[in-house]
Amino acid sequence: MGMMEVKLNLGVKSLAIHAVDDFTAPVDFMYKEYYESDLNIGISHGAHRVKASQQGIYYYTNLPGGDYSVTLKSPRFVTEEKTFSITTGSLTEISARMKPGYDYKFYGDTAFIRGTVIDSATNRPVQGIRALALPRNEEAYTDEKGRFMLYFKDPILIAGEQISVTFQDAAFQSATVNVDMVQRQKTTMDTVALVKV
Repeated sequence: MGMMEVKLNLGVKSLAIHAVDDFTAPVDFMYKEYYESDLNIGISHGAHRVKASQQGIYYYTNLPGGDYSVTLKSPRFVTEEKTFSITTGSLTEISARMKPGYDYKFYGDTAFIRGTVIDSATNRPVQGIRALALPRNEEAYTDEKGRFMLYFKDPILIAGEQISVTFQDAAFQSATVNVDMVQRQKTTMDTVALVKV
């Protein structure tokens, strides 16, 4: 169901935030057990959130026009941030594609590589490190705990491949770790320690 097909008493000014699970997409966010209890939405101006629809759409009503920012957080997903403007008398629609995080519970034949990145000098986790998986061109960034999750929607195609994961950041020397994949493999790497430049 598209966002514009949902009937809503809009009031004067309104916002609709559509949260989608990137792994299950195009299926809407998420399964019923995730509704309300799992996703936390923080929005500037302290707006009041209306209960989510069964399509994973979160509605706000009577918002003043202006510039806004929104943060979507969940224990299972990478934090997503959006900035946007609201115009008086119109419905603003925001789509947030939520990428599975370190604690995401995959099902079926999903293959993934996850791990933690630390600073070799301090042994402390490093946030914002890019993890790039080649030749798949999948990427992820480490969270505040230094954790990352790389997942592959078609594990049959990657069976037998060697995946090279390169860790990149302007403040650190790049490092690459090779992983030999098998079908349905779920790999947790040893901790990756990066050296500052």
